[in-house]
Amino acid sequence: MTKFCFTLLTIGLTLTVGVGAASAQDSQPAVSKGSNTFGAGVANAGEAVALDDAIAKLKDGKTVDVVVKGNVTKVCRKKGCWFVLQGDDKSRSVRITMKDYGFFVPTDCNGRKATVAGQLEVKTISEKMRKHLAEDEGKDGSAIKGDIQEFGLVATGVVLH
Repeated sequence: MTKFCFTLLTIGLTLTVGVGAASAQDSQPAVSKGSNTFGAGVANAGEAVALDDAIAKLKDGKTVDVVVKGNVTKVCRKKGCWFVLQGDDKSRSVRITMKDYGFFVPTDCNGRKATVAGQLEVKTISEKMRKHLAEDEGKDGSAIKGDIQEFGLVATGVVLH
């Protein structure tokens, strides 16, 4: 009887530890190593519009679901949790963040082309956040003063080219 109870206890502990480890792995943000697709990907990448065209669709205080394309000009060097996408004509840019912090892009993707799906909006970036973003980029944020407004896009998927 003791051997039977010990066997049941061992099986129970194995299952508990296995489920706990699987749950811990599931809670980690996804980084697709060796792949150019991140998050949910971009199902309709062929319908991507220029960044300026997407920005033109914005109305005051609204968000717009978009698929945009452009060039990565800045990236978070710590985790790849944000990047800046610039349009081909270089007149406008948008800061891309990942939905629910659910995935990251490579920290060395600066200079690559990207197609991004998500929600575009105008965001107010506080001075504190601007300094944090400068540090993420590897720059000194001590000279940054005040809040700014910028275009932001919360990405559900990214494809790097």
